[in-house]
Amino acid sequence: EAVAGGHLSRCWRAPLETAFGIAPAEGPSDPMLLRVAVLTLLTEVSRRQRVVLTIDDVQHFDRDSLDVLSFVMRRLTTADVPVLPAARGQTPPEGVPEALPTVLLGPLTERAAAELLDAQPHVPTGRTRIELLRQAGGNPLAIIELCRAAGTGGVGVLPGGGLPQTERIQELYAARLRDL
Repeated sequence: EAVAGGHLSRCWRAPLETAFGIAPAEGPSDPMLLRVAVLTLLTEVSRRQRVVLTIDDVQHFDRDSLDVLSFVMRRLTTADVPVLPAARGQTPPEGVPEALPTVLLGPLTERAAAELLDAQPHVPTGRTRIELLRQAGGNPLAIIELCRAAGTGGVGVLPGGGLPQTERIQELYAARLRDL
């Protein structure tokens, strides 16, 4: 919103709009210009309102995105813009600099997974419930998406076929996006 709303000068807005796919690239990108633009945006917004920068799934960031994040975090004071990067797993993701203090989010416990499942609109029972919890492996998004899939047709619609969990969940989510 701050980018589109014109709170930044054109020289900072252009690299952000290009990075977000709002505008086409006007030539080769300048990594330093993007880093400073992100820093400027966060600084400007934090002068008008409180900002917390939360970053999910850092384990999926590419090298360029990690470079931008590292640059910004080194220059922001936590009093101005607290930053909370999070990643799935039990160990820091490969490629994430040690300077990025990342919160590691492991899978839900069996009890927490069952509680999340029970909070869904159409809770499966019996074999479908057991299979869903097994396939989800404590992944909250997997529990929600598999529950939606099971709600439309029982255990027979739960994906499997040897696909890794991430790919199965992506397929379920992509199918919902096509419907939109």
